[in-house]
Amino acid sequence: MAGLPYAPVSAIRGGDAQHNAQALEALLRGAHGAYRDTVLLNAACALHVAGRRSILQGLQPDPQAFRECVADVSRVLDNGAALAVLNGLRTSSSGTHAQDMTG
Repeated sequence: MAGLPYAPVSAIRGGDAQHNAQALEALLRGAHGAYRDTVLLNAACALHVAGRRSILQGLQPDPQAFRECVADVSRVLDNGAALAVLNGLRTSSSGTHAQDMTG
C-alpha cells in the first residue's frame, strides 16, 4: 500500500547500542533497505496521527496519500535534514556520548 517492499522482521532486528547507532547513522547517510523502509512507514503513520498529513480516505487507507507521505519522509532523510537535527541534538547534549555524526 505504501509502495514499500515486504521484509521479514529479522531484517530490522536490532543489536547492541553500537550496532543500533551504526544502523541509524547509515540510515541518515542514505542507506536503503528494510530498516529505512520501516522508518519511512512509521514516520508516515506518525505524521498522520499527529494531524500533519492524512493517509485515509474516510475510514479507509488511501494508498496514493500513503505513498506521497512516504515520499515526503524519504526526502527529509535524503536531503540531510534528519541528520542535521540529530547532530544538533548531539551538539547541545552535555552527555559524554555526544558526538557529531557528520564525519
